[in-house]
Amino acid sequence: MEFINEELEEMEMPTPCQKCGEWFDLHDGYGSKKWFPKTTICETCHETEKDEIDKDEEISQLQETIDDAKVTILEAKLRLKELGIEDESFSSKFQNKVKELQMKKDQS
Repeated sequence: MEFINEELEEMEMPTPCQKCGEWFDLHDGYGSKKWFPKTTICETCHETEKDEIDKDEEISQLQETIDDAKVTILEAKLRLKELGIEDESFSSKFQNKVKELQMKKDQS
């Protein structure tokens, strides 16, 4: 306990991390962007939070890529149908999606 007190005394502005509870000098902390907005957290927790934010952004981008690919496939199948190529694997669910896509396309 004495070591901690000595360490805290050396800091200009000792601050406990909101996430892990470790003490750090406020000047060495980082603003939390996800876990505790407008709150300063320690460097270790900042790196962990940053990794989590980066992962969330990558997941979002991949989901968007997949959604875009689905739209491209639906549009291609619709165009094939317009050209007279009937795909027997068209299910009623797919045809409903095609109709939904056509409606959205017509509205824009």
